Amino acid sequence: MDEERVLERMAGGLKKANVPQLRALGSELAEESFLTGSPRLVELAAVSYSLGKFLEKHYITGSKRWKAFEKQSGERLAEAAKAVRAGREEDAERAIDSVVEDITEFSESMGRFQVDVVTKARVKIATDAYAHGASLGRACALAGVNKALVLNYIGVTTLSDKYETLSVRERLASARKVFG
Repeated sequence: MDEERVLERMAGGLKKANVPQLRALGSELAEESFLTGSPRLVELAAVSYSLGKFLEKHYITGSKRWKAFEKQSGERLAEAAKAVRAGREEDAERAIDSVVEDITEFSESMGRFQVDVVTKARVKIATDAYAHGASLGRACALAGVNKALVLNYIGVTTLSDKYETLSVRERLASARKVFG
């Protein structure tokens, strides 16, 4: 996955307030992170999901703080893309981490979320990985979230109804296809 292009798509989705684009990109990144085990892709998926979630909330986009947050996030995403293009991985990592921190702080300051938006995104990423055959422990480790949060989320959603129950033999075959 071309990380520079991903960061540019994310910045463009934020600038255009394109929630479907940010959601789709978040899903692509989450799936890729599950397949590759990349923590950086998990972070990017969480950023994309979080930005999309903010854009869905009119009380957020209409707040006095939104424009400054949106501008700073867009600049940091562009900075990360520029660093990737120049091969400065540490600078890219720092810029991405700054966006994650900004999102977490902004989410907490808005005061209407039960858990911050980045944590919620990570729970969704872990849940998707778990739903596609990863063990609960591996899914939570990859996404960097507590098992209790994921189990709670699974319990309050219809996730268990969404997927067919597979036998141990079928689950093992599926896992072998994914992990080789």
